[in-house]
Amino acid sequence: MNALVDQLRQKLAQQDARISSLERNNSYLLRRLGEVYNRLDSFESDTEETENITEKVKAEIRCSKTGEDRTDQGDERGKD
Repeated sequence: MNALVDQLRQKLAQQDARISSLERNNSYLLRRLGEVYNRLDSFESDTEETENITEKVKAEIRCSKTGEDRTDQGDERGKD
């Protein structure tokens, strides 16, 4: 009977060690996932900022082209 109790204790100790290992691994993975989430959030913010800047530049280019077109049309009218 004592041998069975010892085997059971040994198995329980092994299971406890496995559970502890899994908990450590889980904790590590959750920390890493948090870091990845933060980096993705930062990347998303940077991307939005870049898109905003790009849209502003495009708008300025359109405005300057419209101004150039108006100037060119005025020059052509003056030639007639």
